[in-house]
Amino acid sequence: MTVIISEKVSAESERDPPIPADRTPAVPGGMDDLQLLAIVGSEPRGSERRAAACEVLVGRCRGMVWSCAQRYCRSPEPAEDLLQAGYVGLMKAINNFDPTFGRSPAAYAQPCVAGEVKRHFRDTRWQIHVPRPAKELAMEVRVVIGQLT
Repeated sequence: MTVIISEKVSAESERDPPIPADRTPAVPGGMDDLQLLAIVGSEPRGSERRAAACEVLVGRCRGMVWSCAQRYCRSPEPAEDLLQAGYVGLMKAINNFDPTFGRSPAAYAQPCVAGEVKRHFRDTRWQIHVPRPAKELAMEVRVVIGQLT
């Protein structure tokens, strides 16, 4: 019975990050994703309430970031780098989500996370460092050449 309880506690702790004992929660834990995203959109950057809402959202989406990074586990890139790129994409999704445009934050965040991981590959795969605008221009040139021929 103790094992079942500890498994249940660990499953819950994977969803929501633990709050330090010396801090009172700035955001109630029972809020849904849309309510938390409303706090993120309304609070100024750097506020404690906004940071707490972001922490809860990141904790809830941890599995999605892991699954996006796991798709590329056979690549030579370290898993930590892929996860870091995924979390950057998740934070971009959290900061840019517009509830009037769509109702599902997870449906918006998944392509953002996957895109950021792919962007990480595109930026790190070249033998020499080429700035991203030059890479994008090279892709546009290839498209135009294909249209002209």
